[in-house]
Order: sequence, then C-alpha cells, then structure tokens
Amino acid sequence: MHLAAAALTGVVGLAALTAGSASSASSRSSVDTYITGKVIGRIPGRNLALVEIAWAYKCLGDKLGESTYQWTLKLVRREPKPERTTTLGEGTTKKGSMRLRLPPGQYLPIADPFFCETERGAGSDKPEVGAPFEVPDYCAWKVTAAKGEVQLETGAAVKLAKAGSSVRPGETIVTPAAGSATLVSNGADGQVVTGVSTRLGVSAKGCSGKGAWRLQLSGGSVTATVPPSADTTRTYQVATANATATARARATWRVQYAAAGPRTTVKALAGAVVVAGRGRSAVTVTKGLSTVVTGSAAPSKPAP
Repeated sequence: MHLAAAALTGVVGLAALTAGSASSASSRSSVDTYITGKVIGRIPGRNLALVEIAWAYKCLGDKLGESTYQWTLKLVRREPKPERTTTLGEGTTKKGSMRLRLPPGQYLPIADPFFCETERGAGSDKPEVGAPFEVPDYCAWKVTAAKGEVQLETGAAVKLAKAGSSVRPGETIVTPAAGSATLVSNGADGQVVTGVSTRLGVSAKGCSGKGAWRLQLSGGSVTATVPPSADTTRTYQVATANATATARARATWRVQYAAAGPRTTVKALAGAVVVAGRGRSAVTVTKGLSTVVTGSAAPSKPAP
C-alpha cells in the first residue's frame, strides 16, 4: 500500500525524524492520543518484554462521520541512544493491535505517514504520535531502602543512591560504615539486603541470556533471597573473588566476604545453597548450616 503523494504534504519523513521533532509532535498530540504501548510481561528467560501496540484513530475527533485511513506505523526507540526507528507495518484500519518482543528502553509509537478522510471530504495528513512507554530492564535492580550515605558507582561516576534509584548491570552499590541498602530485582526474582561497609555489584553476565541474576560481592556482607515465585529452572548467584554461592527459588542465604585471605562465609537461612570455591569442589549448605572458603581451598564441611 502506498499513500498518495497529494496526501503527504507536511508529513515528517523517516530520515528527518529526530528526538526534537518527535518531542514537538508529542506535545502537539498530548490531548488526543490514539496509539499506545502496553507491557504485557517478561519473555521467560530473556531480558525482553512482550508489548502490545494498539491504535484507535479518530479522524478530526470523529465529529464528521465515518472515515477512511492510510498509515505507516513506526516505533522510535528514544533510549538508550542512539535513537532508532523501526517500521512496524502499514494499514487502513481504524482500530487494531499487534504484539512485539522488545528489549529494555524508552519508546514512542508514531503513525507517519498518516492520512485520514471523513465522509464529508475533510481530512488530515499530520503524523499521529502515540503515548511514550518504557520497557523495564529485567536485569536491573531498584533500591527500596537506603540507610546512611549509600553510593551508586557507574564507572568513574559516583552519586548518592536513595529509594527508587536503579542499579543496572555493571553498576555497584556501596554502603558506609553505618549504612545499609535493600534492593529488589526488576524481574521480581530476587531481594538483597546489604550490611555495613559493603560493595555489591550487579553482574552484566548471565541475566540477558539465561534469565537469572548474578551479584558480585567485593567487600562486606549481603543477605539474598529468591522468592517462591521465581523461575524454578534457573539458578541465582552471589559471587566473591574466591567463591560462588548458587541457589534456586525458595532460598535465602547470607554471604560475608573479607579480602584478607580472601575469606568467604556462606550461611543458608532457608532452602539449600551450593557453594563452590575456585576449584571444582562444591558443597551443599542447607538451612542453619554454613561453610567457609579461604583462599583457593575447597569449601569447609557444612556446620552450624
């Protein structure tokens, strides 16, 4: 389907679509929004979401009778940069929807070119800009509580973390000597509570391809929980420089790490945790028991 050239006057072309033009159009269409995006849920095991894009156009507000439509539906990914535009399809329907698998980001749906004509001969050829929506990063975490001057490190940049702050893969939470932080995963499959003087990073590996989180503890202590609602086929980890503690759903465990040695202590508070050292040897720690890994030695026999 091709739109008539006469109907395209004033339409923004794909090559000319920029953040500025999209923002301007969004402001113009803020009262009547006919295109929406709704996140249905996470694609199991992937850092992707199932999203429904729906449209329900009103040509000149549906005040001049029935109308005909011709449109090309596009999706602008505004964040992360660089901005990208994808054509989803063309159509002539007044209402409809489609479902997509989208990675994390901020999106803006837009019908451009767009043409509608009422039964009285009036019409419009201006782009229809939809409502912006966000696909969450299921590999990121959110701070729900912070005590003391908790810091968030992103590369060389450091800022204060507070309730509502996001901790993305590759970033690190640092608590002071009299502070702590509580975080929950955006994937609803984990919660952690840090101790004082703790450095805890969100690993960039694992989640996007395996759907399970991995946290890196480089100092201090953390208590991790995998809720019963988490995917029971996946494993979740807290790792230190010399040990890795792995668990599944319904588990809670505490990990303490000291660089001297180095020395890692893991205690199971609920469920079972598999603790491995640098070698292949590993032990299973059940509720109420703990193990210690010193240097490159194998984990000690679990004991109260």
